Amino acid sequence: MKREHLKPRVYHSIAEMQRAFGLPQPLHPLISLLDFNKVQITAEMLADTFAMDFITSPIMNRRAAG
Repeated sequence: MKREHLKPRVYHSIAEMQRAFGLPQPLHPLISLLDFNKVQITAEMLADTFAMDFITSPIMNRRAAG
């Protein structure tokens, strides 16, 4: 069975992604550490495709600027 091409779910912040996975909110908006002994991410949670739109760096921004 072919998998239907679906538009990926885009997360725009760490907090948004963690909320969608039922995880606790990060203490800092740019940093998140998870103890995988205490957190379980199931296959059902990862069933859909997703992309993260919150990771940038000065180097990437300089290259985009030309």
